[in-house]
Amino acid sequence: LDAGNLVVRAVLRGLEAAGVTAAGLRMRCRNAIPHSRGLGSSASAVVGGLAAANGLVAQTDRSPHSDADLVQLSSEFDGHPDNTSASVLGGAVVSWVDGQTYAAVGLRLHPDIRLFPGIPQVRSSTAETRVLLPDHVTHQAARFNLSRAALAPGMPTKMSGG
Repeated sequence: LDAGNLVVRAVLRGLEAAGVTAAGLRMRCRNAIPHSRGLGSSASAVVGGLAAANGLVAQTDRSPHSDADLVQLSSEFDGHPDNTSASVLGGAVVSWVDGQTYAAVGLRLHPDIRLFPGIPQVRSSTAETRVLLPDHVTHQAARFNLSRAALAPGMPTKMSGG
């Protein structure tokens, strides 16, 4: 109903970053992604707002934001580059931060991998949920996870003994 709405704030941020103004904007939003369930509804709202801003910028003499710009802007805005990068690029992504610079790349998943949403019944904000994760990972846990990551698509599926 006002400029405090997350999508509206993202539109204004996207316009500001491009040096564009759009007086008299009226917005109507619909977000079908369940809120507070870990499915990235706020990240998608932010990226949706930035995409709307990009559409407005494209109607001016300014260049619209690139995907890299949108990853940066949305990550700064939302604070969760893993979520916003997936919303910008679509599909599976790996994201990282180097100082103040956010970056991400899309991943090609093996065609046999099928994804489906698991929608929790319990609501929880990202901040509340991430606080439950440990600050440190043991060497054993890190080794286990890296060994499984090495089996990503393109890696051998049969291992020989040695």
